[in-house]
Amino acid sequence: MAMEAELSARAVRCRDERLPALLAAVRRRRIGRRSARVALGATCLAACVGAFLCTPMASRQEFSGPALAPVAVAPAPSRIVRDDPTVLARCAVPAVEREDWYLDDQGLQQLLQQAGCDSGLIRAGGRLLAVAAVDALPTAP
Repeated sequence: MAMEAELSARAVRCRDERLPALLAAVRRRRIGRRSARVALGATCLAACVGAFLCTPMASRQEFSGPALAPVAVAPAPSRIVRDDPTVLARCAVPAVEREDWYLDDQGLQQLLQQAGCDSGLIRAGGRLLAVAAVDALPTAP
């Protein structure tokens, strides 16, 4: 092996002494895992058999009988409506528009002044911009 040429005599002797013990430990862990899996499978199988044996004989015979036919359920009566104007009238939601919901720029400025707020709406870098700086179409030159 190429590894043996790189190892010293002491390292080779140490490896040869410890390798059987390490391999035995790996085998023991593998056997332990396998036996745990087998024990778990046996326990599950015993639980299923025990549950089957503990059920009364009458209920076991019910399951071995003929299969029950599915019960047919009648569909709910329905009707396809293609051009009935009353359907649309029942589904329509009347839209309410009030004049006070809409506000122009001057009305907004008046409400801001009444509330005691500054006249601007845009804050940039901690500064409040004036309406004249934002208004694209000013009324006064």
